[in-house]
Amino acid sequence: MSRMVKNSLPISKLTSIGLAIFSMFFGAGNLIFALRVGTQFKDELGIALSGFLITAVLLPIIGVLAVLPKQGNLHRFFEAAGNHIGTKILCYVLFAVIGPCVAMPRIVTLSHTIISPFVPWFSLFGFTLLFLAIVFLLAWSESKIIEILGNFISPLLLISLATFVLFAFVRSPLPTSTTPFSLQTFFTNLKYGYNTLDFLTAPFFASVILSILSKQKTQQDEATLFKSGLIGSIIGVSLLGLVYLGLSLASARVPIDLAGHNEAEVLSLLSIEVLGPSGAILQAIIIVLACISTIIALAAVSAEFFQKELFPHSKQHYWFFLLVSLSITGVISNFGLSRILSLSKPIIEAISPAILMLCVGNILDWKFAFKHTKLLVWLTLGATLAAFWLS
Repeated sequence: MSRMVKNSLPISKLTSIGLAIFSMFFGAGNLIFALRVGTQFKDELGIALSGFLITAVLLPIIGVLAVLPKQGNLHRFFEAAGNHIGTKILCYVLFAVIGPCVAMPRIVTLSHTIISPFVPWFSLFGFTLLFLAIVFLLAWSESKIIEILGNFISPLLLISLATFVLFAFVRSPLPTSTTPFSLQTFFTNLKYGYNTLDFLTAPFFASVILSILSKQKTQQDEATLFKSGLIGSIIGVSLLGLVYLGLSLASARVPIDLAGHNEAEVLSLLSIEVLGPSGAILQAIIIVLACISTIIALAAVSAEFFQKELFPHSKQHYWFFLLVSLSITGVISNFGLSRILSLSKPIIEAISPAILMLCVGNILDWKFAFKHTKLLVWLTLGATLAAFWLS
């Protein structure tokens, strides 16, 4: 029998949950930002990493902690911002951003951009159909998501990443940094970590995990549910931090000039330089695995949210909303990566500070009975919109 952590699931199950959470978070964008830290700040790597890891790892933990005391109930999470039409709008906008209107189409188009050099005949339209069909099949059974991500996709992803990092470490020594501490470098990489936007999806990924756990017969009570979700999340986010560290250190060792190249080109050039021409295939596998794992989680989050929103007393519509979510994703994906990024950037920048304050307010309410989250959220949103207007 597997060893148990007191008042939680067996260690083997907690590890599977942690791996699932890691693979949910680790999308293509995370890979790009981690590599950029290493390639752009080779002479200031320690400073850069300290800034990047603070926001890339700490903020997702904040997002997870914000929803755990609510037992994964997203309605209770959003109620802290007020039970009125403004909160509804903020909620729907956020789900559009992290779901079928921005994040999911971005994953599809970035995946196509990465593999297109190997299959130039594969159109974006055809790739989108195949990619989303695979996602639909993998996300069809919501109860199997932890098993699929934690026992299959995540180990493959970690093996691929470890191979890249190992070869990079063997290939060349780490540059010696003699650059003094730079606040500009520190804050630039704080922003890099913030721009991974994992804290936006963290409450929803945690909600999916808790929802799945609560339906399993091994789950006993709310205390066990909370502790299992917390331990699994810590495992997942810790793995995320270790991977960021390894990728940044590895990319800093590669002695090539990557200035002027876009993100997809940086990934290809690094893989080819480290592993040879065949290494680009490994790089493509890493990206596809990272993208599939993240979009499965996002698709499940979107489908479950709209099922509960529109049919709160029925559990028979998950597959329908999963199909609708993926269909919208497919349509928007064919606008192209550049257009999706340019249109989504101002929306993301406008709502992100308010969602961060919502997470912070929920945590403060949990620990200190803080009752001013509504004021905190709407003042932050108002200030952000005013700053956009004035700029």
